[in-house]
Amino acid sequence: MATDLMPGHAENPASMPLADYTAEVIGLIERGETPRGEILVERVKPLRFAEANGYDAVFEQLNGAH
Repeated sequence: MATDLMPGHAENPASMPLADYTAEVIGLIERGETPRGEILVERVKPLRFAEANGYDAVFEQLNGAH
C-alpha cells in the first residue's frame, strides 16, 4: 500500500493507495465476499493463487519479462 509504513512505498507507483484499499476491503465485507474469512483485494490475487495457476506469469510480472 502507498503509505509511509515502509520506506519508499508512498512514492511507488505500483503501490495501492490506502483509500482505494480501504474502500475495496469495506466493499468486500459489506457484500459478504470474504470466503474462509480471507480478504483479498483484486490486485493481490495473482500472488495469492500463483501456486495453483503457475508461478511463471507472476515471476515475469514482478521481475520483468525477458
